[in-house]
Amino acid sequence: MNLQYLLHHIKAVQDLLVPHVAARSPIATVAWALLRDSYHGNVCLLHPPDHIAVCCLYLALEMLGVEVPLNNQGEPTWWNVCKYDFVIYLLINF
Repeated sequence: MNLQYLLHHIKAVQDLLVPHVAARSPIATVAWALLRDSYHGNVCLLHPPDHIAVCCLYLALEMLGVEVPLNNQGEPTWWNVCKYDFVIYLLINF
């Protein structure tokens, strides 16, 4: 189930990136590896699948040093665009 959320969010973020940045960065591969690794612990039992997918994508972008244009323009961050209740969830649960 996490895979469908991850694919949706990867597509949304790649649409925001400059085409040559999206093409040369293995964002999907790294995010998929992180998602698979999340099943080795109890993360998948503690958090909703869409939030895990956003976190994996965020970590992949950070690891690759890819900046999403929304972050630099004072607009909402990309994860708020993809999943608006994500920040509220984090504030309530952590």
